[in-house]
Amino acid sequence: ETCWKLIDDPRPISIFWNSCLYALCQDPRGQASMLSALANSGNGCGMIVPEVYLISYPTEKEKRWQEQHYADLLASVRDQVPAAAEAMMFCFGGYNTSGGWNGYSAPDTDMKVVIDDFIRKLAVDPAFADLGGLAFYAMGCYQELFRWYMDAIRHYAVLGNTESLSERHGFVFKPGHITDNDFGRGFEGWKVEPAETNSIVPYVRKDYGRFVQARKMVPSGFGDTALLLTRSEKGPNKVSQMMKGLKPGRRYYVSCCTMDLDDLEKPGPGGEDVTFGVRIGAGGVEDPLLRITHKNPHDRRANGNSRWGNKPVPLCVTHSTVFRAEREEVELTLSDWASETERRGRVGQRRILNYVIVRPYYEGESEAVGTVPVD
Repeated sequence: ETCWKLIDDPRPISIFWNSCLYALCQDPRGQASMLSALANSGNGCGMIVPEVYLISYPTEKEKRWQEQHYADLLASVRDQVPAAAEAMMFCFGGYNTSGGWNGYSAPDTDMKVVIDDFIRKLAVDPAFADLGGLAFYAMGCYQELFRWYMDAIRHYAVLGNTESLSERHGFVFKPGHITDNDFGRGFEGWKVEPAETNSIVPYVRKDYGRFVQARKMVPSGFGDTALLLTRSEKGPNKVSQMMKGLKPGRRYYVSCCTMDLDDLEKPGPGGEDVTFGVRIGAGGVEDPLLRITHKNPHDRRANGNSRWGNKPVPLCVTHSTVFRAEREEVELTLSDWASETERRGRVGQRRILNYVIVRPYYEGESEAVGTVPVD
């Protein structure tokens, strides 16, 4: 009723769509009136802007389900108010940081392919032919993925291309450069070098993946496996694996996630010690400007965070780097010392390690300097 009272106002209503409005568009009981009022506001310039949070599901089947889900959603809107589909703008949310709302759920996937396949489907599938537009916002979105979102939207929605941007750059859903990204099989596939007895052990914590790291839309137990490294003064604890199938000359992104076990169990000042090393072996040249330690959250106070029962929030830390491969195989080493010879961190600190990602790095899209077609 409120929306219809504003129908003669020249200012359009653009409503940012959350889970409540998802239910609205799937319930025809009186909701057609709401959709019609929004679409007709501001002389027909109103917009319905659903949030679209893409998930890197573990399998291709689940990825396709995600694409079909939004096609079904748009069809539901079209069935109630045909013109409302043209007033709908999908707004992508670039959430992909461990410890926050993390759509990058499966570390053995390349999130860029998930993003590209979805946006390409919007361009080529008749089910989305009358979609009104695309938008994007981000909180905690890694700069490479931010640029990829922008270039994918430009590639399909602005320049009108239909060929796969992922295929152009040689990106695949499962890069396969390392195995057992979450240490689900313990030490299998990894070379383990403890500084002393039991300073590296397999670790399992219920709901660590879904709750602590906030990986979305994954089954119970997914991401709950890890390694636990107890820092020693005798030397670094190290786990390593050969990254395989690399292309000499191409750059690659590498990251892992760690957390102080004591900070998880009782968040406090000790959690601020986030020392950890991601080291690239011979045949890989790191870019020092892209070696990053990202702490989430930025503010450890709960600030009404119901996920943690309004208690202080532990730090979930992402350690990342980018390197250029000079060989097809390069060793990756993860360690709880800052370097091979410098400890720096607190002796006795126990750090949980998992969520290891290795994927091709996106340099940039040369076509971004091209011209925009004009009708």
